[in-house]
Amino acid sequence: MAETTLTAWVVRKAEGLPATRYPIRKEVLRIGRGAENDIILHDELLVSARHLEIRYVEGVYKLCDLESTNGTYLNGERIAECVIQPPATIRLGESGPELDFVLEDAPADLNATMVGTASSRMIEPPKEVASISQEHEKRYCQLGEFVGGFTAQDNC
Repeated sequence: MAETTLTAWVVRKAEGLPATRYPIRKEVLRIGRGAENDIILHDELLVSARHLEIRYVEGVYKLCDLESTNGTYLNGERIAECVIQPPATIRLGESGPELDFVLEDAPADLNATMVGTASSRMIEPPKEVASISQEHEKRYCQLGEFVGGFTAQDNC
């Protein structure tokens, strides 16, 4: 019988947008607002620069809060460090963004999800941008070139 390897995912849902699925491909996955994280939540004010880690240790996944200001919640309970078993809901701060922790074989509507690449530090541009200053527009274009996924040729 062939051995099956399951992939763990972090899924970020945003109202009105398709969910983004990030595969966990290494022993430590870091999430926060800072640029050094694997998943960057740059637009979330309740998220600390270095908010949490998901670690794969001795065959189990552990969720570790990195002494964040607003805490990390697993299925509604504030945690410092604990084993995480899918399916689970992780919230960064009491009312911050919510992430789902699932395995590859967990049901998912693939027509309504996008696969993100945690290692490439994927940052999605906003769908609509209110009028912004020229300096912000210049920085947005530079950021797009840095990440390599979205330059708005008409605006940059």
